[in-house]
Amino acid sequence: MTNSVTREEWVAACADRYLERSDIDAESAASFAETCADQQEEIEGPYSAEWESPSDAADEDMTYWDAE
Repeated sequence: MTNSVTREEWVAACADRYLERSDIDAESAASFAETCADQQEEIEGPYSAEWESPSDAADEDMTYWDAE
């Protein structure tokens, strides 16, 4: 991700994407977004420009939902 945003802003944008593209409630979206942020941190390190965009991370996660 190339924009300079805080982790909190990234999580909020990720949660918004879940809400935009799915039927889940806001609490679940926030939880999923936090998990995405944790995964990005594990892969790329503390919040950095190397993280995927919030919408890409949420979209990728949701691709697994249909597979179950």
